[in-house]
Amino acid sequence: MIIANKWKRFAMMSLLSDWDGEAAEIFDKITAAETDAQAEALFEEYQVDIWQPLEWREPLEMAEMILNLAHNAQQVENDK
Repeated sequence: MIIANKWKRFAMMSLLSDWDGEAAEIFDKITAAETDAQAEALFEEYQVDIWQPLEWREPLEMAEMILNLAHNAQQVENDK
């Protein structure tokens, strides 16, 4: 399923407090990460800050949560 940029931004804004760069581009990169090390390197590169209640989660887990939220939002829009 292709996820619209608005849902990528929505998911990023819902789970992250800040980042440096364009949300959809960062979304694509972090959700493509296959290891915690890759995700962590991207979080550092783009200065990603996770919302405080979620900050204990590993970067790859956060990437999966972001992808799931965006996917679900896109699915709801597609089911209209």
